[in-house]
Amino acid sequence: MWFAGEDSFTGQVSIGYAETVLPPIEMVLDIMPENDNNVISPNTRGLTEIILYGSQDGIIDEIQINSIRLEGMAPEKVRFRDVGAPVAMNLKGRPNARCRRDGFTDLVLKFRLYEILDSLIQVSESDSILLTLTGSLRAGRRIVGRDYVNVMAGKRGRRFGIPGNHPQDKPKPKAGQFYLSGNIPNPFNPITTIRYDLPTEAQVNLTVYDLRGRVIEQLVDRRQSPGIYSVNWDASRYSSGVYFYRIQVRYVADGEVRNFQQVRKCLLTK
Repeated sequence: MWFAGEDSFTGQVSIGYAETVLPPIEMVLDIMPENDNNVISPNTRGLTEIILYGSQDGIIDEIQINSIRLEGMAPEKVRFRDVGAPVAMNLKGRPNARCRRDGFTDLVLKFRLYEILDSLIQVSESDSILLTLTGSLRAGRRIVGRDYVNVMAGKRGRRFGIPGNHPQDKPKPKAGQFYLSGNIPNPFNPITTIRYDLPTEAQVNLTVYDLRGRVIEQLVDRRQSPGIYSVNWDASRYSSGVYFYRIQVRYVADGEVRNFQQVRKCLLTK
């Protein structure tokens, strides 16, 4: 974009060119497609599969492979293949063999996910971590994809992060046993029940997200007393696919305001 401007001090007019920076393209990312709740333990080893789903726009074919990073780390393995649409999955979250492929090339990546989580400071049991994948197209435009992982306890007290990465380090005590249960049934159509536990009075926010990270439903947003709660989500007006629901809790413990959050994944099949 060309522009002209006048220097307020000299009165001279200058002409230049300002490049228009386009926002990154949001891609559909699925970490651990075989795991409905994206649960990972500090004892996990080996390579973790991550899928960047393609569509009719053909963007997958334009990605510069050497530009791909998940939280700054490059993939160990890369291959292109049609693994199926993200909405056609079986009970384990894998593409359903009974469904036809969608005809679009997907990008299958493998990372040492445990090394990525070890590099993040203060990752503890029950944490929900949003991981971001970035990259570039051959034309220079950026791409971005996001997905959550849920951290579970490791054996012998092992934890992600530094210094909790070492087995001899004891986990920090938790202020309370807040917990977000897996929805029942899962997969579901079109109604499912989400349960959560509150050990103390708290401000509760329970929201549902689509694969692109957009909030589509707010199920709970109020202050609640200690107890076990359940809420139904009616997804009649949404299409089949993977969705996420997240609980965010704000409470007071030992005179301090504290926060808790947890994310889970569910599958709507119609």
